[in-house]
Amino acid sequence: MNKILLLAAAASVAAMAACGGSSQQSTSTVLNSFGDKALSKYRADTAVRNVILVQCTGGSDARVEMYGKDDSLGTWSRILQTDGHIGRNGYTEAKREGDGMSPVGDFGILLAFGIKPDPGASVAYLRVTPDTYAIDGEGEYYNRIVDANEAGTRDGEEMYAYSPEYNYGIALDYNIDCEPGAGSNIFFHCKGAKPATGGCVAVDEDVMRRILLRLTPRDRICIYPLRVPATDR
Repeated sequence: MNKILLLAAAASVAAMAACGGSSQQSTSTVLNSFGDKALSKYRADTAVRNVILVQCTGGSDARVEMYGKDDSLGTWSRILQTDGHIGRNGYTEAKREGDGMSPVGDFGILLAFGIKPDPGASVAYLRVTPDTYAIDGEGEYYNRIVDANEAGTRDGEEMYAYSPEYNYGIALDYNIDCEPGAGSNIFFHCKGAKPATGGCVAVDEDVMRRILLRLTPRDRICIYPLRVPATDR
């Protein structure tokens, strides 16, 4: 398949994900209502095997947790918990291009990618080369990862230049309609030297690799504020 069409094809698959079910769960940590609802939402969806919760805790800091589902028991168990980074300007429910903020929402997975070789991911894996660009210019390929030679444009981020950030990563289905200006190329990737991202979510490289080895194509990544309503206390 032509690389410039890869994200579009993956997006069609991600858009078919279903959800629903009861709120029964068994977790190893106390979640506020946002995390609890995210797990409850996908409990009955047999295609969703794992849910990653990114709780924005203040500034560009976040708590990242991954939960795996045991269908035989109908329960969730926490697989990992770690600290992470979000956008340098925090989070938003109204993402715009260049605002330095991570979008709040419930997102699917388009594909995995990396400068390093595929570690054995079950999600489609795109090897990043010097010609791999994440387009953020408002043209035909806005919010797409492309091979610049095939697309005829380099109007975006040269992904190969960002190591360790893009040693491993996941492209989320944010702005799936590629609306110009609404924000582009929201990734879940490795941490770099800076304690923040341009709008993505970042974790340590060893954690990112563990996540890639466990994720399945219909899993979900949920980003939300760490707000604790009175009913959660």
